[in-house]
Amino acid sequence: MRKFLYRFVYYKIANPILLAYSGGTAVRWIAHEEGDRAGFDILSKNINGTDKYIEVKTTKLGKETPFFFSRNELDFSIEKSENYHLFRLFNFEEQAKMFIKNGNLNSICHSVPMTFKGYI
Repeated sequence: MRKFLYRFVYYKIANPILLAYSGGTAVRWIAHEEGDRAGFDILSKNINGTDKYIEVKTTKLGKETPFFFSRNELDFSIEKSENYHLFRLFNFEEQAKMFIKNGNLNSICHSVPMTFKGYI
């Protein structure tokens, strides 16, 4: 699913001039190259040349289906909120649709803590 969106971003969303200028490297699939520790999935470029951080959340279900995110993803979204984008794919197996939200995850959605850490 991330591969689908990576290709979508690479061919449809990334600024073609930046792609040509950078030798086609203006879009990188960070989660594939470095794993999930980066706090986002895809690194692209905004039209002004600044970094665009894309987090991909996909579901086979509907638009309102809750999604999970890590503390690392939340912290990164807060640190880079101006350039952080959530790409939400839904109805993925039937008639895939997508919407995009910009900003930190606290402003994009209502979050509920799901895990705790205990010390003795």
